[in-house]
Amino acid sequence: MFGKWTITSVKLDDTLSAFKRLPILEDITAGCLEGSSWTLAKDDIGAYQIMGSSKNGSEKCNPGVRNIIWLLLEINKTNFIQFRRSTTQVPGVKLDKFTSYIMEIEKFEKKKILVTKYPLYYKGQTTWMHLTYTYAQN
Repeated sequence: MFGKWTITSVKLDDTLSAFKRLPILEDITAGCLEGSSWTLAKDDIGAYQIMGSSKNGSEKCNPGVRNIIWLLLEINKTNFIQFRRSTTQVPGVKLDKFTSYIMEIEKFEKKKILVTKYPLYYKGQTTWMHLTYTYAQN
């Protein structure tokens, strides 16, 4: 799990356009996650970096590094990754040290691929966002 990863795919189970515009991880949309780089260190410290626009160039994103504290969880034989922000270097982005994000791990191949799923809620509806991370380096 340790190393550098890039989110190469973001897919939503529901194609409702409102889900595509929802703020994810407090300040970005699903489109801004695609192409982001993530570092997960062995000491449970990490970071993710958002670029200035979505991978396809259709959305403006709030660029910068968000530092995180992360850990792996196993609940009822299902694996999860949990993280929360520890600091932010992004102007205008408030740090919320009390909000944690928990994503179910759907697939993991060491030094190859990581696929997680995360629930999105909007006006009484729920959908799943699937994030595919590709391993970049140690």
